[in-house]
Amino acid sequence: MEQEQAKIFNPQGAVEITRKTLSPRLSDLHGKTASLLIVPKSTSADFIDRLEELLLEKYGLSRVIKKWKPSISMASPAELTREMASGSDFVVIGVGS
Repeated sequence: MEQEQAKIFNPQGAVEITRKTLSPRLSDLHGKTASLLIVPKSTSADFIDRLEELLLEKYGLSRVIKKWKPSISMASPAELTREMASGSDFVVIGVGS
């Protein structure tokens, strides 16, 4: 009779943590360009539209660029992320409620 083998799995899993440094913080938003990423969720566009108004009126931004994330459940495409990061001083990802 052939002996059966059992596979035992560790349910704890293993997580590798890579430490990263944060980008330097802006001292002022006046004259800056913001990229705002709209997540395809029911209130996200409203949140981003209102944020755009506040950034322009209260903080003196020179320009706001708005882009749509293709899918709520998938990561943003690398090209979109690069485009937003290279074309602006900071990026905000808006989800809404």
